[in-house]
Amino acid sequence: MIVAEVDIKHPLDLEDYTSKSFCGTTLPRNFEAHNPEVTLTFTTDADTVGRGFLIQWTTSARCADSQFSCWNGNCIPSTQHCDGTKHCSDDSDEIECDQASADISECGKVNIAPQFLWNTRIVGGNEAIPGSWPWQVRLIIVSGLRSFLCGGSIINAYWVVTAAHCTINAEASLVTVQAGYHSSSQTSEIQSSGVSLITNHPSYSSTTEENDIALLFLSTKLTFGTTVRAICIPEDTATFDLPTGTTCVATGFGSLAFGYSTSNSLQQVRLSLVDQSQCASSYEDLQDTNICAGDFSKGGVDSCQGDSGGPLACFVNEEKWYLIGVTSYGKECARAMFPGVYTRVTKYQTWISANSPVPTDPTTTTTTTTTTECSSCILTAPSGNIVSPEYPNNYAQNLDRNWTIETTANKVIHLTFMDIELEMSDNCQHDYLRIYDGDVLYAGRSFCGRTLPLDFAALTTTVRIEFHTDSGITGRGFQIRWNTTDRCGSEEFTCWNGTCIPVSQRCDGVRHCEDDSDEIECSRMPTTPDQCGKVESAPAFTWDHRTVGGNMAVENSWPWHAAVYQYGVSNPICGGVIISDEWILTVAHCVQAYTM
Repeated sequence: MIVAEVDIKHPLDLEDYTSKSFCGTTLPRNFEAHNPEVTLTFTTDADTVGRGFLIQWTTSARCADSQFSCWNGNCIPSTQHCDGTKHCSDDSDEIECDQASADISECGKVNIAPQFLWNTRIVGGNEAIPGSWPWQVRLIIVSGLRSFLCGGSIINAYWVVTAAHCTINAEASLVTVQAGYHSSSQTSEIQSSGVSLITNHPSYSSTTEENDIALLFLSTKLTFGTTVRAICIPEDTATFDLPTGTTCVATGFGSLAFGYSTSNSLQQVRLSLVDQSQCASSYEDLQDTNICAGDFSKGGVDSCQGDSGGPLACFVNEEKWYLIGVTSYGKECARAMFPGVYTRVTKYQTWISANSPVPTDPTTTTTTTTTTECSSCILTAPSGNIVSPEYPNNYAQNLDRNWTIETTANKVIHLTFMDIELEMSDNCQHDYLRIYDGDVLYAGRSFCGRTLPLDFAALTTTVRIEFHTDSGITGRGFQIRWNTTDRCGSEEFTCWNGTCIPVSQRCDGVRHCEDDSDEIECSRMPTTPDQCGKVESAPAFTWDHRTVGGNMAVENSWPWHAAVYQYGVSNPICGGVIISDEWILTVAHCVQAYTM
């Protein structure tokens, strides 16, 4: 969240305001002083000069204790604060209110009242009250060797709205959604979920940012409460054709100024809706599917890098909060004449509704929490996330953490490895992750570096995860998801994806498992010796702690496989495929150096 026109080549100090000096052509944000005296200091040196500055000041009567102070300085009786009627012209008397609702599934209600308090550290906005914007989520998107942040908005317990430019090149398995997150130092619960599906708008243009909207289907259902709730989606009707000047609120974890690092805590900023034709004079690619917000003439307030995908929320009819915009783009941050541009959600209500179905089977998604700090945790929940301390920020040195997942004999523990970045070393002797299935070390070794271990289903009812770091290099850490499923009975066949089918359906020539495992793990007797593509010994894919990514094949289950040897060398140099009783098919680079 942000600052925008002065022309000063030398520092202008406003004592304590933002804890920094001002120069250049970016206007400091207007403010009301808390003290009866404001000191300004202007210093120039012998170098370049500029036009200077112009500051206007006024004084107004301070509101009495029995009055509510509107943002514009007007005073109203405290009895009119939060009475459901707009008395302040800027709507502050109704915005700074909770709208407690007994139905936690009701959208657009906040149980914790927002407050806009002047803050010396933040230009253009201020840190939000924890839990006052319960639909805000924090997205961590891993791309290659780095991760980046975006925002998003909860629209129901299964779906989040964000910007397509955040997710257009993202893999669903590398996106983490954090709900109820306020700051890196909070002690209250954070709900963390992976993403099962990313639906970017099919007509999104990365050139013009048109149709910059996307939907995320969460792999774990959110549990609604005081700090996690949904925002309402507006319809394309006159009710939501809000007039220019309407005060709305943008929130996010983005930069506090252009080029600055992202914020450690949730920020909020009040923005006025800007006239569409005025905004179009600054942005040639502006569409009617966009909406602009900020201070057009002065700048100084805006969303910024890292806020992308987050909400522009407007309080409509003094009743509910609606997602009017999705943070999309702008000219740097908070520049005069260049307000922030948002995706106009009213234009996408039909698309959102059609592409965000709520599952009818409540077992398709389960609630989960994220577990980080444990010297020795015992986890018995049916699902959850385990992340390294401070993830996705670098973990600390000299850590030893243990997590043990336990379940009952009729359940199977599944581990999904979402992300890993640990110091790389020979045999992972410095920082490492170890996974035990019962007493057996998974893969027979430790894990480090950036290569994800293969997901697996445990053979026992206990999985232990050990994380160790030394005093050297640190990294982003890791994220592991676990969940439990019913163990198949003695009269059932277990598909590779964990589902169960009757044993009678195995090898019946009909696909019953989605992954086709019931037909692949079968013998197919050839009717003639030269019939191709038949196997007498059924393949079997069983987890093997000695093998990462596969397992030792059943003897003779792949009868067409051949080994290619170099004369005098004991081990094969390549593989090959038998295609007839006289011919082997292999790759050219294995044999091009040899002659008959």
